[in-house]
Amino acid sequence: MKCVIFSDVHGNQYALRQMIEDTKQTTDGYLYLGDTSGYYYGQQECMRLLRSLPHAVLLKGNHDCNYLKSLGDEKLRQELALKYGSSYLRNQGYEYTRWLEGLNLQEKLQIDGIQTGLFHGCPQDAENGRCYPDSLIDVMQYASYDVVFQGHTHYRMAHMAGDSLGLYGDLEDGKIFRAPRPCGSTLVVNPGSLGQPRDGKGFSYCIYDFKKLEFTFHTVRFDREALVEEIRNRNESEKNAAYLTSVLYRGE
Repeated sequence: MKCVIFSDVHGNQYALRQMIEDTKQTTDGYLYLGDTSGYYYGQQECMRLLRSLPHAVLLKGNHDCNYLKSLGDEKLRQELALKYGSSYLRNQGYEYTRWLEGLNLQEKLQIDGIQTGLFHGCPQDAENGRCYPDSLIDVMQYASYDVVFQGHTHYRMAHMAGDSLGLYGDLEDGKIFRAPRPCGSTLVVNPGSLGQPRDGKGFSYCIYDFKKLEFTFHTVRFDREALVEEIRNRNESEKNAAYLTSVLYRGE
């Protein structure tokens, strides 16, 4: 089975729609690591697109949890909007709320005989745990999986748990990497962020072939001006508007 793994859409319907268009003819399924809420403004359209994906496993993330908590807490909602943008001020409606409530922060799957863990954060903390490319990975926390996919940081990553040699090197687009066969070690992959990358490597996702044990990273290319125009038309603070715009062009 060949799956698209992606994470942290954050209301960026433009990148999500383009990724689906780019992959719909070549993939067997989708694994989404969560965070539809926060930052940008297309949450309801993103929900519709995510629910339309074939053979998909969908998670929620920390911003989705924040959104749910804020529904009954006006002070929290204002604090989140001040920090993460005005999308928190919009009530996305009953359907969106029920959809988020039905999602998990983690899943354990077996795909083509491969023990697979999905986390928004990481096994130690599925909601908020951060594991960056230079983080030390605790082998024992990952020992029950052959491969773990995790998001949250908005940074591409591929490491073997316990490996300090940088086995996979530069994660350039389209380069084919061999995943290890089940052997007692765990491959840890972060596809980066599809909606708001912060590592300068673009709006990214990963394709993982569970039969061939190969994976590649890919960048989505879309017209960002429509999203920039949405930022201009929202009642964002000067600080938030500048950040929400600049991060879209990071690395250029």
